[in-house]
Amino acid sequence: MESAIAALSPHATGGTLVNMHGRPGDADDRARPWPADTFTRLQRAKSAYDPGNLFRFGHAVAPTDC
Repeated sequence: MESAIAALSPHATGGTLVNMHGRPGDADDRARPWPADTFTRLQRAKSAYDPGNLFRFGHAVAPTDC
């Protein structure tokens, strides 16, 4: 296992897995798994494809205007 982790570490982002966060938290908790620029892109995509925030439960990313 250690050798696999070492081999993959150059490709790691340093983030976490959202499905391992437990109960959904605040906006900071939702942003934690991704680098800041990736999270911003996710918010923009959410605004474009789900502007009414229909899919808002759990660890869902909120649109930029929420």
